Amino acid sequence: KVCEWKEPEELKQLLDLELQSQGESRERILERCRAVIHYSVKTGHPRFFNQLFSGLDPHALAGRIITESLNTSQYTYE
Repeated sequence: KVCEWKEPEELKQLLDLELQSQGESRERILERCRAVIHYSVKTGHPRFFNQLFSGLDPHALAGRIITESLNTSQYTYE
């Protein structure tokens, strides 16, 4: 499916996105991430169409992985 559609009020019940006063385990954070991904629109799905964007650009993804891995600031030049 391109999207597992739920109304906003229903999503509030399904997704616990409240900030916690205590830290959470890595497993709990991954559970939250999986839930958000599950209910998000899958823009990379072959049947997703939009007038502004569609799909995944593998070259952009590769660049993003490198950028995030190096973790350099845009204002730093050496």
